[in-house]
Amino acid sequence: MAMQSIKPLGEMLLSQGVITSDQLRIAVKEQGRTGKRLGEVLVSLGFCTEEDISKVVANQAGVKMVDLQKIQPDSRALDLIDQEFARQNKLLPVRLDGDSLVVAMDNTLDVMLIDQLQARTGKFIEVCQATESDILQAIEDFYGGI
Repeated sequence: MAMQSIKPLGEMLLSQGVITSDQLRIAVKEQGRTGKRLGEVLVSLGFCTEEDISKVVANQAGVKMVDLQKIQPDSRALDLIDQEFARQNKLLPVRLDGDSLVVAMDNTLDVMLIDQLQARTGKFIEVCQATESDILQAIEDFYGGI
């Protein structure tokens, strides 16, 4: 995954025409007031959807989007990462592919988390993008809601 310079989320959404500069200005002000992540604020204000944000982040990171409602994760992959860690970090192990573990994340640009996953699992981590709500629902579905 070759990375160019990473643009801030608001700038990426603006440059791709997902939001307007006025919407970004309003969302940044609301973010400052609430302390929430910009993406959460934009979605709560109705300026864009989680899918809009995920597509822009996936494009920036050069990774694929995955629809977790349409796939069945490999149980061997699920066994490598415990449910609490997955929920806390908003990620879902999807499949083992040789020495690689494919993981769906809501923030595929989180290099420190990817490094942490690699250290925890001993596997090379391949990331794909999914929405936060799809990841959290999949964790409940596939880890048995423990």
